[in-house]
Amino acid sequence: MQNHPQLLRRPLPPKLPKLPLSKKKVPTETQVTESENLESAPRQITPSLSEGIIKSKNQEDSQAHVIHGGGLKTINVTRYETIITMTNFAIVNCQIYGRNALKLKGFFLMNCPDLTPLASQLIYLNLSFNDISHFPTEVFCLKNLQILLLRNNPIKEIPSEIQQLKFLRIFSIAFNLITTLPPG
Repeated sequence: MQNHPQLLRRPLPPKLPKLPLSKKKVPTETQVTESENLESAPRQITPSLSEGIIKSKNQEDSQAHVIHGGGLKTINVTRYETIITMTNFAIVNCQIYGRNALKLKGFFLMNCPDLTPLASQLIYLNLSFNDISHFPTEVFCLKNLQILLLRNNPIKEIPSEIQQLKFLRIFSIAFNLITTLPPG
């Protein structure tokens, strides 16, 4: 028979009394309550785990969300404001880290963001699977652009200014509503 080494077990942490879900405090709420005066801090209703941290109101397109972040503030934003913020963050991220590719695929953008801060460095731009209905003229400032992906958008026409993009090698505009092509 072999001798098996004895396994060492770590002691279990002491059990805390369980509170009903509706009475538990979210750590972010505790930080806010402790760091502000009770008179000036409005009391927040803590969502239960089944409701989630992000609660939405029943509105159509301008649906507002409540975001609990960092334990300091509660922010009400619409879904589109969130998308715009994420888009701007992606652009700033490209600027800071010197990236030459920007992927905004599936952001449900209705317009192309301002790309002038990336005019000299961007060579790859993916705006596929958005709601861009007009060709994004913002891309014409991207003098070194080599790859432009605009798949699955409701774009109807390609302007003749596309010829300004001298280094463009790959241009994907599949699954759009194209009715007019530029001459040449």
